[in-house]
Amino acid sequence: MDATRMMMGNVGFTQVPNMILRMYTLLDGFDIEAAGMYAYLHSWRQNNPEHELYQCVWLTHEAMQIQAGIGRGKFDRLMGVLIKYGLVRKLKASNIPNKNVYEVLEPLSDDEFRARYTAEIAKFVERIDALQQKIEVDRHQFDAKKVIWKERQVEKKQEEEVSDTHEDRVKAWM
Repeated sequence: MDATRMMMGNVGFTQVPNMILRMYTLLDGFDIEAAGMYAYLHSWRQNNPEHELYQCVWLTHEAMQIQAGIGRGKFDRLMGVLIKYGLVRKLKASNIPNKNVYEVLEPLSDDEFRARYTAEIAKFVERIDALQQKIEVDRHQFDAKKVIWKERQVEKKQEEEVSDTHEDRVKAWM
């Protein structure tokens, strides 16, 4: 394994569909870490359709763990989530014993996702609606506080004016 090749830096880029970041994260157990793991795997995926490992990552799980800075438990958890939702398929390597190859699959289309995960989408909409209601309550409370603050400013200004007038009268008598 060539460690130098693993550290290519700014050579190339990885595109990850917005579905992974915005829709799959609505699913149970699929968080931003799982999305990051998908992006990481995508960066290593063989993209030549004529290659025998097309769409596969051939690195060992140990090498990926070292480069990604995660342990075996987190690696297994994240891979389990990706496998559960059909984004990765774990295959046995044909030429190396006890070695897995990971086929990185494309996410569902928007229509497919919405048809399959209606309950998760409904739960998300419900949570966003509740958040919006909270924001509206906060906005009304803030508006009410602004009225009170303005009234206090007017009262304070009137008190200052009365005090100034009194001081003027005292100076006039002296």
